[in-house]
Amino acid sequence: MSKMKRILKKIAKENNVSVDEVKREIEKSIALCYESPNERAQAVPRENAIPTIEEFITYMASQIR
Repeated sequence: MSKMKRILKKIAKENNVSVDEVKREIEKSIALCYESPNERAQAVPRENAIPTIEEFITYMASQIR
């Protein structure tokens, strides 16, 4: 199991929801950021207009190390 899957599973368990629900909520939050993206949002490396959960979290984690 990938590290990202383990993280999502842990979040789901802690909040008594499904992994799919956690993913949907994170995806909605990311999409909201990109409705009117600022400079920091544009800095996230991504393949498409809106980053995937993995792209977004990987970048954000790299910024706090």
